Formats: sequence, C-alpha cells, structure tokens
Amino acid sequence: MIIRVSNDDIRLGLAGTSFGCPVARAIHRQFPELYISVLPSGIRLGSAPRVKTPCRVQRFIRKFDGGEQVAPFAFRLKVL
Repeated sequence: MIIRVSNDDIRLGLAGTSFGCPVARAIHRQFPELYISVLPSGIRLGSAPRVKTPCRVQRFIRKFDGGEQVAPFAFRLKVL
C-alpha cells in the first residue's frame, strides 16, 4: 500500500509523538478505525504485529523531530 505524507500532515503533525506525527496522520487516513503508532523501529496498526519502518520514513522522522525542513513524500507500507 502506498502512503502519501502531505503538506497538511506535516503542518499539523506533532514532533516527538508516535501517534501524532505526519507519518501516523497519513497512515490513519487509510485506516481511520485503527490506533496507529509510528516509531523508527516499527509501525503498529491496531493490534497487528509491528512492521519494519522503511529507511526513508526513519530519515523523515529524524529530520521532522529534529526541527529540520521536510517535504511531502510517499512510501510503501507492507501491511500484514
């Protein structure tokens, strides 16, 4: 599944949170009924097993949480 992190996700996202970051907001649009948690080590969708966070997403999280400028992007999320 392709997840698209938009300008709105970035503008409204919260740094340092696993559930309010831009990536979590973008995933939540696809799965509004699930609790979403995004960490550099893994992404959790509801009660499903954690999936590996793609390297591109890890880099985005580090930049966003560090206060650096980030841009919209898309990534493939492997859903179990």
